[in-house]
Amino acid sequence: MKAAALAVLLGLYPMAAMADLCILPLEGGAPEKQIEREQPHRIISNSKAITGFPYVLARPWNRRGGPLMTVREMSYEPLGTAFPNSPIFDDFTPPRSDGSVWGWGWHSEGLYRLAPGTDVFLPVPGTENGRRFTYDRSEGRLYMLLRQQLFEVDETGTAILSDHGGWTLSDDPLRTQPDPLYPREATLPQFVPPLGVHLAAIEEEDVLWMREPDGTWRPLDHGGPIQNAYEVQKGRWHDDPVEGILTLLIGDVGLVFDARAMGEAHMLYRFDRIGGGAFPEGQAALIWEAPERLGRIARWLGVVPKPPRPRWVTRQGLVAVTEADLTTSFRAPPRPPSRGVSGHRVLNLPEFDTFLITHETGQSIYREGRIEILPQLSRDAVGKTIFVHRFGGRVFLSSLQGFYELDAMMNATPLSWPAPQHKAWDVIEAPGLGGALFKARATDEVWFTTNGRQFERVENRTGAARVAFGAELPDRPAMLAASSAGAALILACP
Repeated sequence: MKAAALAVLLGLYPMAAMADLCILPLEGGAPEKQIEREQPHRIISNSKAITGFPYVLARPWNRRGGPLMTVREMSYEPLGTAFPNSPIFDDFTPPRSDGSVWGWGWHSEGLYRLAPGTDVFLPVPGTENGRRFTYDRSEGRLYMLLRQQLFEVDETGTAILSDHGGWTLSDDPLRTQPDPLYPREATLPQFVPPLGVHLAAIEEEDVLWMREPDGTWRPLDHGGPIQNAYEVQKGRWHDDPVEGILTLLIGDVGLVFDARAMGEAHMLYRFDRIGGGAFPEGQAALIWEAPERLGRIARWLGVVPKPPRPRWVTRQGLVAVTEADLTTSFRAPPRPPSRGVSGHRVLNLPEFDTFLITHETGQSIYREGRIEILPQLSRDAVGKTIFVHRFGGRVFLSSLQGFYELDAMMNATPLSWPAPQHKAWDVIEAPGLGGALFKARATDEVWFTTNGRQFERVENRTGAARVAFGAELPDRPAMLAASSAGAALILACP
């Protein structure tokens, strides 16, 4: 199982070893503003590659109203083709049944379709006035709102009145009244497979609605208001088949449903003030409360807040994590972090069928429904804040204290940095190049490795420092980068 998961994860990219890499300047990539020279990452900001599209994309931060940029050969130039360009965000479907990829943006006029084997997104006729586009990954369906009706757009671009029964924004109870000048908008219904129902919400309301089999909608009794309920589509779902429950987190509110009652959203209970959680597939969910907030006087008096308490999510309710589940070393920091964010972090390790939970003293591992403290991953052993990296068929950890290889027994073997005199490094995974790039923060030296043990210096031919990294190119083994001299590529030296 572990070997298969690792093979799948690392088999997404060719693992050809790339030696003698260089950072080469791109024609047309010179900085246009002083801030781009001081902070080169702004030249290639928001860079990404889209499945099925042959060009890498970038939207420079300080060039408002400017074109999307891409790389062709050794030139950094405007994309120059139709695209769902948006100054705020855009979104894309994975390849649909015919291999096409669909996209839309915040201010784009309708949908855009990338046909298989082409390099241009073309506008889809008939969708120009659509809005609230949503792709339901569970059903593989693309929806849009048009003239206050819900339509499904198939692979050919045909808009069909949705089989949700012609659901419209003006139908009770999901209506936009009473103010026609400032109508509220409903979220598109979200299908929840474990429950077999659709859920939706309305802007500026604090209630979830469920669609009955006959097409009518009813409000859910979820024990009180839910702030930003309309963000149900962004909520975190966790299916626990053993307990037969489904947990939904919206903000700091959790709702637990009976997954054995198909065709209805029967809620078992609710919990509030959630600071975070760990949701392993097919296992019990673990949540912890938000840190206690103290008033100014209490803080001045030195009152220590109660640490967040980890709890299991079960069918009967939240169950405190006992000493049998967890040692007393699992505690929150004595002072709550800013903005009410829990001090716990979850680091997923699918290669080993588990995940790590970081806390005050180090790391714990979730294994078969139990959480075990790992002395070998304490703060003294591997550092305060660790990061996980994957390349060369291995898993690595890094921190300000050092660089380590992690094995299936959760042992961390110390390794050397490329240049041991430097202690602070940025590690950038580069699967298309077959390894990872290491940048010394103090000097901007860049090194490359395929295995974490042997390193090759990457030659910077831009004549400038302050190196920044972007997305990998989809059409060749190369990575978009930038220096104070402008946009660049990291690739095999010519």
